[in-house]
Amino acid sequence: MNSHLYFLSIIGLSFLTIGEMTSVSLIKSNILHLFANGVPEVTVSKDHHLKLLNKGKLAETDHALVWKGTYDNKAVACKLFCDKKYMDEEMKIFKALNATKNLDKEPHEIPRIFYHGPILGKYHAIAMTLFDGTLLDRYVKQDEKLSDFSILLIFKQAVEALEFLHSNKVLHNDIKPENIFLRGSEVFFSDFHLSTLNGYQKRPCSPMFGSASYYAGFDRDPMDDFESLLYSIWYIGNVPMGRVYGRDIPEGRILLGLDEQEAISRMVEKSKHFKDKNVQKAFRFTNMQIISGKSKPDYKEIIKKLTEAIAEVSKTTGQERFEWLTF
Repeated sequence: MNSHLYFLSIIGLSFLTIGEMTSVSLIKSNILHLFANGVPEVTVSKDHHLKLLNKGKLAETDHALVWKGTYDNKAVACKLFCDKKYMDEEMKIFKALNATKNLDKEPHEIPRIFYHGPILGKYHAIAMTLFDGTLLDRYVKQDEKLSDFSILLIFKQAVEALEFLHSNKVLHNDIKPENIFLRGSEVFFSDFHLSTLNGYQKRPCSPMFGSASYYAGFDRDPMDDFESLLYSIWYIGNVPMGRVYGRDIPEGRILLGLDEQEAISRMVEKSKHFKDKNVQKAFRFTNMQIISGKSKPDYKEIIKKLTEAIAEVSKTTGQERFEWLTF
């Protein structure tokens, strides 16, 4: 195995790079090597006061490492890339969503970008809003049981965020519980590495939450994002997901093979999973959106139906915020 040392001039420490490691593993190895040399925190840009914190790993993807840090003493999530093109692709989306303008406020359930540029000499990074965790994280922490109130509130905020994305000609293309983030009572979308602008198409997505159009090989549009969001909400609501002859089959693939009446019956059946009549009513409406033949959802009416259901459930249960925030 070939290896060589290179010098990190901005800090004055040298550390090992290993040619056979993946790019993300290489970033992680170099950061850990720095901390192992007794550095309590790594200042990666003196001009922007951006620091990485020891034991701060948050997540890892095929192309990026997400690490906890601070920017001007404010806690941030720092997404690090080996290849600058991946940073540039995400920044196109963030700029289209005006995420780099006002550092005091996140726009429409989208993370605020505090810094993007060089990091650790040879890598690239985006420093953004730090969240409490993903929706999937919270679902697991709640023993895979969320209240109807919380499910509806998450759904409503996510639809509002989706409307903002689509109004700026952005398709997310990879909506799933791991890419929906929570902070206090707020819901955000992030992880835009598969997102596109102005109708440009990318084929990849997470198959489990892929739309019928994705499986048909058609170009995707705003309704496809909504369909993936709906499947994500079904998932955290424990609505039984696709199984055929004992095998897990993505809902989008199943929907693709149904005729109109079968699709309607399936959407109605999914809504019946919820016991509360007001929740059922809201989900009957939202479920029917994905088989309407329209290219984009009726955001205004969806938000209205979800708002009405939230009010009724709150009246019945007394719940006014997420159950994990009540203590």
